[in-house]
Amino acid sequence: MKTCTYASGAVVTFDSALVLPVPDDPTWSFTVTSGGQQCLRFQDTSESSFTLTVSGQTFTESAAGLALVITCPDQTTFSNSNPLDLLSCPSDGGIFFGGLPGKAWSDTPTRVLFSLIGAANGSVSIFNCRMP
Repeated sequence: MKTCTYASGAVVTFDSALVLPVPDDPTWSFTVTSGGQQCLRFQDTSESSFTLTVSGQTFTESAAGLALVITCPDQTTFSNSNPLDLLSCPSDGGIFFGGLPGKAWSDTPTRVLFSLIGAANGSVSIFNCRMP
């Protein structure tokens, strides 16, 4: 499947066709549009790095060895040489992994769900695609 279309008009377009079952360590690369306008772009840049672009603003998370580096849209950079130390940070409402930003996905024989984790309200669902 290359696209997932919703009744609202939103469309998720995958750079490579999405197949079930999803591999154990997939490389995610997709764009969400609505009314022909890009709403969101997500791209894994390596096994441990990704970029997220929303409304022309790009957030990047990358790992180099044990170091975690986060770059905000205004180019402010935050890093920690041992990201496991961040697990002791308080989270909003008990978010898994102490509110660390990242991605989460799951699949069933007929669906693929993708979310961003570590948001102020927990996780943010990006898509829930039903496979034909």
